[in-house]
Amino acid sequence: MTSNNPFSKPQRVDSVFTIDQLSDNQRLVPPVSLEEIRILDQMSQQNELIEIPERLSPVQRISSWLMSLFFHLFLMILLALIILPSQKSTVLKAIFSETIGDQLDILTLDEGNLNPTPAENYALDIPIDVKIEDMIIYENEPLPYIDDANAPIFDQTRIKVEDMLSGRTDPGTKNDLLAKYGGNKTTQEAVRLGLLWLKKNQFPDGYWSLKGKYSNGRISSFDNPVAATGLAILAFQGDGNSTSFGNHARVVSKAWKWLLAQQRENGSFCNEETPSNDYYYTHSICTMALCELLAMEESRGKSVPKIKEAAKSAIQFLINHQNKELGGWRYKNDTPFDSDLSVTTWGLLALQTAKMAKLEVPEYNWELITKFLDSVQREEGSRYVYHSNELPTPPMTASGLMARMFLGLDRENPAILSGAKYLTQPENLIHFVEQEEQGVHNIYAWYMTSMFLKQLGPTNQYWRKWNSSLIREIPEHQEPSRSREAGSWNPQKDKYGYSGGRLYTTVLSILCLEVYYRHLSLYK
Repeated sequence: MTSNNPFSKPQRVDSVFTIDQLSDNQRLVPPVSLEEIRILDQMSQQNELIEIPERLSPVQRISSWLMSLFFHLFLMILLALIILPSQKSTVLKAIFSETIGDQLDILTLDEGNLNPTPAENYALDIPIDVKIEDMIIYENEPLPYIDDANAPIFDQTRIKVEDMLSGRTDPGTKNDLLAKYGGNKTTQEAVRLGLLWLKKNQFPDGYWSLKGKYSNGRISSFDNPVAATGLAILAFQGDGNSTSFGNHARVVSKAWKWLLAQQRENGSFCNEETPSNDYYYTHSICTMALCELLAMEESRGKSVPKIKEAAKSAIQFLINHQNKELGGWRYKNDTPFDSDLSVTTWGLLALQTAKMAKLEVPEYNWELITKFLDSVQREEGSRYVYHSNELPTPPMTASGLMARMFLGLDRENPAILSGAKYLTQPENLIHFVEQEEQGVHNIYAWYMTSMFLKQLGPTNQYWRKWNSSLIREIPEHQEPSRSREAGSWNPQKDKYGYSGGRLYTTVLSILCLEVYYRHLSLYK
């Protein structure tokens, strides 16, 4: 009996037949598939015999459906991989700052770096005390090439001394160092404004004055334009300006035309009128600036024989007048058996800059300086005094430790680290206070400490602590744009402001803010 239930299982047809042989009821029972119906209808018109294959079982149907599904999914995935565009990966670069603020947005990270190896090939450990709010993240920028990317961050391998000025002259390296050591747009803007103030106060003949045509000049009967000009040149050259290149090349060229005319035949930049306590400060500052000029010009492939001879003469005068008994320098030759650490530090910086310019300095003179440093060190070499019969102070400690590092002491020496900890105690950090009395600030101490601590490396805790006050305090106390002396720093509360005046405090403030790139670190 045939069931009338439309959902009952249809009867199976196994035989060979013709359409005409099927009864009406049998025609109502659907074949196994629509395709079979189509074939049967076609063949019925031709009255042909057809062999109907056996109907697929449910398991066979499911297996066929799954194979079809997987095949079409595979085709869709393959098509998606071919058609969809590849997505550019995002590289994150972290620039560390001690305070939240604007970071450099002018980085040219692939220009003029010392090493061809990209920094991303080397792991840079983030100090555990870095706070997340102190990290400014830039997307879609590659990690920079950095001057010490070929070595771990605390590698004690020294760089070539003649490379130490390259950070200021190459835009790519300069910007990398700013980002790496914690400079920012605020510090660079302060440098720019400071240089504009110096430019405005340059005399037509090319020199500067400590007494000046500005307010709060030097309080002294002697002006010393030679020292003033040497200091100003250091500030311009520290930002990458020379006589033949840089935004202020014309200013620097005029200054050197005047200053070289002041050098005497014996190599000295001083004369009989130079006060005794100015004498070797003045000569060392000018010699340092002259050796910088030589190195910067020759780094561009220029031959400057007159500059080279002038630098050699200045260095020879300096080493001829080094104290052979104590090992340093102090005042004019009326104190032949005396030395102090302040003047000696400037003498050492001049000799070190001569090495940067590939000029020879006899080993004997370095040995004399070492002898003198031994006489003024205290507390196992972690503190230093101005003179053998005085107590340690922050500026002398910074000067002595920096000198030791230039002479070869490595930056993880216990004396170095102990001194660095002392220099970053709260009372020694850069801080402008509101007291009215003279001598509450000491830009000289801040400059020497900045130079010393920067040598410890960008992730060193003492450098980072120092830099957090440096980038905040010095730009904040620059004379504002509405001021008559906009771009300069007021000397009235500085310990030596009375003798150096506004130009002195302005130049040393600029040098503090150029510390990120003015000299490369001694170590890779």
